[in-house]
Amino acid sequence: MRRLYVCPAEVWNEHLEHFHPTQGSHYIDLGDGMMLVATDFTNEDSQELWENHAAVAPLPHPTFEGTATLKAHVADATKKFSAKHLGYLASIGVMPEDSVLDVSRKARAIHPLVKIGNML
Repeated sequence: MRRLYVCPAEVWNEHLEHFHPTQGSHYIDLGDGMMLVATDFTNEDSQELWENHAAVAPLPHPTFEGTATLKAHVADATKKFSAKHLGYLASIGVMPEDSVLDVSRKARAIHPLVKIGNML
């Protein structure tokens, strides 16, 4: 499943071989060397390697946490997504009350392939 992440551009560049060969990855530059990345993976090991990188912050899972606000995600100490990441997303109009579904809609308006699914 395609997911959204905030990460430094250099980390994204180091992991290109782990992204799905035909689906690939797409991004929006958030400034200060940070990116909003939408990607699929070649396998679960590649996804785990990517998500376990200290500088990669997954946004809420669209299926299981699709309606949760980003503000709630920041408040959850078990998540890597922080207020700093939320601040980077503000550059594309994302608000703390937005969900990952809202982020996908806003991102898709900027770059049509930065999305979590065919409809969003």
